[in-house]
Amino acid sequence: MKKFYAIVLAVGFLTMGAIHVNGSANTEFKQPAFNPVPRDLAVKEGQTAIWSFGVLGNPEPTIQVLKDGNAIQLNAKYKLSYRNRIVTFQIIEVYPEDEGEYTFVLTNIVGMASKTVKLKVLDWN
Repeated sequence: MKKFYAIVLAVGFLTMGAIHVNGSANTEFKQPAFNPVPRDLAVKEGQTAIWSFGVLGNPEPTIQVLKDGNAIQLNAKYKLSYRNRIVTFQIIEVYPEDEGEYTFVLTNIVGMASKTVKLKVLDWN
């Protein structure tokens, strides 16, 4: 079955979908959202901080992580996985310099959502 794509701009909202030639829509685009929303963490020094949360939106959103407003480069210390609409972000072996605000940003063609959480690093005393 042949498809064509329509883009309609109305009342400030972008709506885009694949429409069959017979006129029935087969895709509903949705703005990204968190489900559940990530929360603040307090983790002992040297332990791993882990945030895990669900992601909604269509098409599936991209994920970016910021620390104190700056993009994080993923590496052996900062790990991000995304499977079956579940995001897991880990900071391996947290230290006092890891303490701060972390912002998770979800983006797709419809819009974006962000949530800022705090990480507190506790000493062992």
